[in-house]
Amino acid sequence: MNCFSAKTEDKFLKSARKRISGRDADFTFRKAVQRNNAGKLDTSIYVHIPFCESLCPYCPYNRVPLDRDLLQIYLNALEKEIKAFAFENKDVKVSSVYYGGGSPLLAGERLIGINDLIRQSFKNAGDFCIEANPNDIDENSVTLMKRAGFNSVSLGVQSFNDILLEKIGRKYDSKKAEDSLAELQKAKFGWLNADMLFALPGEDINDLRKDIGKIVSLKPDQITAYPLFTFPYTEIARFRKSTAVQSPPLLLRRKMYYEVYDSLMASGYERCSVWSFRRKNLHGRYSSVTRERYVGFGASSGSYYETCFDLNTFSVKEYVKSVEERGNATALSVKFTERMAKLYDFYWRVYDTEIPFERILDTVKYDSRKDLHVAPLTKILLFSGMAVKKNDRFILTRRGAMWVHFLQNLLSLRAISRVWGIAKRDAWPDIIRF
Repeated sequence: MNCFSAKTEDKFLKSARKRISGRDADFTFRKAVQRNNAGKLDTSIYVHIPFCESLCPYCPYNRVPLDRDLLQIYLNALEKEIKAFAFENKDVKVSSVYYGGGSPLLAGERLIGINDLIRQSFKNAGDFCIEANPNDIDENSVTLMKRAGFNSVSLGVQSFNDILLEKIGRKYDSKKAEDSLAELQKAKFGWLNADMLFALPGEDINDLRKDIGKIVSLKPDQITAYPLFTFPYTEIARFRKSTAVQSPPLLLRRKMYYEVYDSLMASGYERCSVWSFRRKNLHGRYSSVTRERYVGFGASSGSYYETCFDLNTFSVKEYVKSVEERGNATALSVKFTERMAKLYDFYWRVYDTEIPFERILDTVKYDSRKDLHVAPLTKILLFSGMAVKKNDRFILTRRGAMWVHFLQNLLSLRAISRVWGIAKRDAWPDIIRF
């Protein structure tokens, strides 16, 4: 049980953010009617397709039930948004393209046209990545992904335990999950990631060990294991309140994290982020969150340019209407000071578990050993045993990776929960403070 009220925790976190980010830092999201200009920066692209054939109750992302007519209207607007941005930002070079959802594969053949549009509109030099669910995968969908030019696929396996899959609302069984992973491996994509969840309602350490053993035996290029995030606006949070089934307590979650960490490290995998482990001797990785800058297209997508963060409206219908009227659907924006931009980058480098001494970005640069704003945080990691020096960077220890897992829940996920919770209820909020 938590010793502090949510109000007390919010007050503490707000104070901590101010102390770390500076008194001039303002994390307030304000109404915006235009997308900010990306300038000439190198960036990645995120494309959001929110439609799902069934809505999993634990999923925190912006998604809506499949309506095939509305899907086609949405994809028309998506192409129009991409064209409008490209017209204003001709010099942008794209390093990677990432599709999330929802279930992006529901777009079908339209994915080929959208990818072609992106290639024609920008100086593209990177991979095309897509998320998929086991129910999405068959011979036809694999052929489609190949034709569209996707290099990397992330499959949301989540578990091989049929009882746990049913509890979190997944509409497939363990056999389908295994078959889908095998189908993707046979197709030989450049990179194949398998997502798993742990700390599921009713899961114990033996359940987790069986899941780890199974996923390791199937040998995907990368395994990404997340705890179940119970955002308060998701159905799973209401489910937990209305039943006796609960996620494991904090100490068991820590034990589970170490079980994932130690088992994968001992099974031919190496750490490539707090959550992710790739097979040894492979280069690269699959990640949706640690890109330095990104431009988002689609309802609820975000864009980060170092100096600011834009957020599109979450409403699919309002997104379509706004793009038709003004070429974009930007609903909110928050400005970043130079100090905030440094700290934002530092946060994601910690998530990577490797913090280079020197970082040179588009608008800021810093040395994590000497910078007035960053170095104190690096010293805390070192003195607490959460990081060590190695060559030209700081490396998180096993203990450090575990604490980042907990702090992420406390800091970033709490902020995301507030912003997304309001944005899901109100298509055009005037202001969101946290």
